[in-house]
Amino acid sequence: MTRFQGPEELSYHDFTRRVNDYLMKSESAHNLLLGLIAQLDRNPSLTENAYWMSIEDDTGAICGVALRTGGHQLVLSDFRDEQAVYELACELYQRHIDLPGVLGPVTLAKRFSDTWAELRACQSKRLIREQIYELTAASLHAIPPVLGEEMVQLTDQDDADWLVSWIVEFEREAMPEMVSTPEHARSVVQNRLQGSYREGGFFILRDGGVPRSVVGYAHPTPHGIRIAPVYTPPNWRNHGYARRLVAFSCQALLALGYTDIYLFADQANPAANRVYQQTGFQAVREVDQYQFTCGHSNASGEEG
Repeated sequence: MTRFQGPEELSYHDFTRRVNDYLMKSESAHNLLLGLIAQLDRNPSLTENAYWMSIEDDTGAICGVALRTGGHQLVLSDFRDEQAVYELACELYQRHIDLPGVLGPVTLAKRFSDTWAELRACQSKRLIREQIYELTAASLHAIPPVLGEEMVQLTDQDDADWLVSWIVEFEREAMPEMVSTPEHARSVVQNRLQGSYREGGFFILRDGGVPRSVVGYAHPTPHGIRIAPVYTPPNWRNHGYARRLVAFSCQALLALGYTDIYLFADQANPAANRVYQQTGFQAVREVDQYQFTCGHSNASGEEG
């Protein structure tokens, strides 16, 4: 019999203590979940709008983990039993939890999405299939700098304006259904520029003193950190800017003490995937993200 341990049964502290070993068995595959957990650890007030679930068998062993932060999609871990994903969807429905979508391993995300759409009588649409990549110092292919180019960590708040517009354009291009407002993008930029440089920030490449490409990073795990976004405006593509900046950024993050660098790449963008593979990123696994569009809410005081 599957047992579900959510906020009604477990405090956030007890949840993280309970699921940590399970997630750490595959840190690279679970880097998004581990990064979100670390973010909530640093900002406890964010747990007020989060929903967590430890899925366990009748012996108390973890079968899977699910986490939703704020109004974002539910993120699924690996599951030892796919049937437990179906049961999780039923359990969340019975608990009147609203979800805008789900992200997880391909077969698990589809199972959850199909079940949720049937339970809620709503539409489910796959937005994107992504490849999780991992890079280590041993796999990194360093690239020499080009005369006239400068690659640095961004620290000046004066750069926030153009960076905000770049982030919005990146999202509009990569996932038009889920574009941030300029206000939200600005808060992301400011939080990273004002916080610890080790836990989040941006690297930029300038050519002739003009910004040409940006690589962001955030959401550290116990041993690694994830880079996102990676963006070069259309007018400045096909010059190798992104590849050189990704390699530089990875070198800089490894020098900070991280042993693993992660990223999520759109499988429908072969050019970007080639850049990452040429830099030394190794494929870990594919994940799908689904969006739910429901005509009514079954929520009972729970934020979506």
